[in-house]
Amino acid sequence: MKKHSVKITRIISVLMSLLMVISVISFPSLKSKAAAGTIDDFVERCYTVTLGRGSDPDGFADWKGQLTDGKAVGIHVAYGFLFSPEYTKLNKIPEDYVTDLYMLFMGREPDEAGFNDWVGQLKDGKSRVEVFAGFANSQEFYDICESYGITAGRFVVGYDRYQVNDVNLFVERLYKVCLNRLGDRGGQRDWVEKLIKKQITGSECARSFIQSKEYKDLGLSDEDYVENLYIALMGRASDAPGKADWLKKLDDGMTRDQVFEGFVNSVEFDGICKTYGIDRGSYKATDIPKYKVGDIIKFGKYEQDGNESNGKEDIEWIVLKVEKDRIYVTSKYVLDFQPFDTVGGEVYWETSTLRKWLNNDFYNCAFSESEKQAIPLSTVKNLNNPRSYFHTEPLNDTNDKVFLLSVEDAMTYFGECIYYSDEYDFYYYKGLFVAPTEYVKMKGIPWWTLNDDDYDEYKNWNFAREDIIGVQCTEWWLRTQPVSDDEGNEVWAGGRTGYGENADCFEEKGVRPAMYISY
Repeated sequence: MKKHSVKITRIISVLMSLLMVISVISFPSLKSKAAAGTIDDFVERCYTVTLGRGSDPDGFADWKGQLTDGKAVGIHVAYGFLFSPEYTKLNKIPEDYVTDLYMLFMGREPDEAGFNDWVGQLKDGKSRVEVFAGFANSQEFYDICESYGITAGRFVVGYDRYQVNDVNLFVERLYKVCLNRLGDRGGQRDWVEKLIKKQITGSECARSFIQSKEYKDLGLSDEDYVENLYIALMGRASDAPGKADWLKKLDDGMTRDQVFEGFVNSVEFDGICKTYGIDRGSYKATDIPKYKVGDIIKFGKYEQDGNESNGKEDIEWIVLKVEKDRIYVTSKYVLDFQPFDTVGGEVYWETSTLRKWLNNDFYNCAFSESEKQAIPLSTVKNLNNPRSYFHTEPLNDTNDKVFLLSVEDAMTYFGECIYYSDEYDFYYYKGLFVAPTEYVKMKGIPWWTLNDDDYDEYKNWNFAREDIIGVQCTEWWLRTQPVSDDEGNEVWAGGRTGYGENADCFEEKGVRPAMYISY
């Protein structure tokens, strides 16, 4: 008697399921996965299949708005219907629930083997959410959503549905903004699961899109690239000053990877990541500029043309040495006119007023806050004046952001020595002819334009005529230690380095800064 009643109950359940399938199919708004439709059609489909009725105006507007405004993916909407109070009150048996899943996520009646397997899993204790995930993450549902022009998304069991939706939206944002398309099922699955499980950060995910072949094949101009980063990583269009600054940095030699670093490490991107409930992480650019010795780069600004009303001009630097993570540079021109020291007595770079001026006044005037971050504090080796008979003890090294070249630097980095005087221990280098800026000329620095008479003097020192005629030059300080206030080391106008008996440290001479710049 008992077995007989169970059989009757099962037969009734199957009949009811079949009737439900028939009633669902009878609604004309139901879309198959092969039929293209609109977001309106997708929302109406959810009402029809799950609740067995047409939409109500308020509910329809809400769900459509979430999809249209990028606030929900397909699985989030489907979950909202299947686990709504209205659907729950229907108290559907496992067979009916599985049938609804087939119709909603696959657009077809159940196949016998699949139907029996899913029903069996429910009856063996698997939760309805776990079975939901199996259907929601299927290729068939992805295809249905694509036909409606929406992203299906990836459902991850064990996480809050709103958190899952937010992570899906972050990934969808990168697909749409960076690649101009809906996310593919495999990519959406991998990125969402890795992000929600904290296996990768938002920075790592974003970089994978920006560094992908598909993205690079778009061939974006620098302007479009920067604009794309603003929208993808800051959620807004660019502001004119900010965009101009990034474009200038690209024009001055910064790589796109370094620009990306600036965006993903920003406060704005951190806020975006928090909105989506993911960890921002951080990023350090690996695509460093391919600098070589002799390159001219622009970095910082300083008054140079003598017209303060038009603002400061870009400072040009000569690359003297390339290291693994930084370059050693000196300015192309003499940028100012200053005494080495104004105190007197024994004079050293460590205590000189010029050192203080370079690391305070000049540093703060010439560089922006972001540029300052790229100037490392460097250990500067300080050697005695090679001709000094009065001070032979070792001198202290200093830690400086900005400094001067030493005599040894001048002899090492400026090419072949063209003349050496045994009598006076003077070295002459063609590369040490340096012009002052118009601003420095206005401050009163002595300067010369070399002419035919100069060529007649220098021709025995392996100068070609074109290396002499028209060249502007002046004297400029070196940091190798003077020992008293009436001695100094400098580069004379003729390209000569060495000890200057008449190089009074109180006297103003040209200032040619040097420093390191980190990549």
